[in-house]
Amino acid sequence: MDDIIANLSQFVYKFKLDIYHADHNICIKEEVIFKIAVVKQDCHVEFMRVMFGLVEGPSIISKVVKTTYGKLFNDVIRAYFDDITGGANSINDFLIILRQVFELTRQKNLKLNQKKCIFIDIKIPLFVKLVGYKQERVYPKRTVAVE
Repeated sequence: MDDIIANLSQFVYKFKLDIYHADHNICIKEEVIFKIAVVKQDCHVEFMRVMFGLVEGPSIISKVVKTTYGKLFNDVIRAYFDDITGGANSINDFLIILRQVFELTRQKNLKLNQKKCIFIDIKIPLFVKLVGYKQERVYPKRTVAVE
């Protein structure tokens, strides 16, 4: 988490995107469907998409995110499960990067959760921090329950 915050704080303009139901958007290969099938007394269920709660679910999501955004990964974007963050120091570079992220998202047929996305800002909440340009501080709205 610290490396994601450090990476994001080096940018003036930032974005945070949330992949909508990331696990349900990932199809399971036909040759491995039988490995996660469930047999009950009255039925047999085979999942066609990754189901939330699978032991391997987070690693599958991470792999899909890294392969989807591979050419941008670690340079300008970072991911934590299904949350993608990134940015740039000039507005033109920012718009180019965001367009590339949108195109790669569309190519993999992933959807974004618009309610959780921040498309452009100079400070964004991430985990329990509010991350700005070369600064981070505790985000008060995320710590109210702790107090």
